[in-house]
Amino acid sequence: MELDPRNAAVARQLAADAGLTQVEVVTGDAAQTVAYAGLVPATLVLACGVFGNITDEDVARTIRCCAGLCAAGGTVVWTRGRREPDLIPQICQWFAAEGFELLGVSEPGTRWGVGAHLFAETPTPLPVGEQMFTFVGYDVLRREPS
Repeated sequence: MELDPRNAAVARQLAADAGLTQVEVVTGDAAQTVAYAGLVPATLVLACGVFGNITDEDVARTIRCCAGLCAAGGTVVWTRGRREPDLIPQICQWFAAEGFELLGVSEPGTRWGVGAHLFAETPTPLPVGEQMFTFVGYDVLRREPS
């Protein structure tokens, strides 16, 4: 899911060039649940470049929505910087509360965090018409308490 049609076109071409016939690149607003109509539940959800650019509240909301984005047995892969305070342990707890099992997470002390969680529950319907997150600037994120 990519909002910028130029970026989506490049991603589509790169996937085709790599022979990734099962990859579908959709031009749309990834923050809006309506953008996923007909695409979920998915076996792989990538939330890369998102969790470090939204508020903690929006991270939690997006994780709650992952139960509607993922098929049973599906995997969410996410990224986030490890700036202090490190939200990654809390992110793992939020995923666990939604029925996800931790597959792995990068070790503390690294600059960037990467995690993967397996959805071990029955998918729930994705809420229609909900905004999962809003991208915000670092000035906002630096002020936000965890």
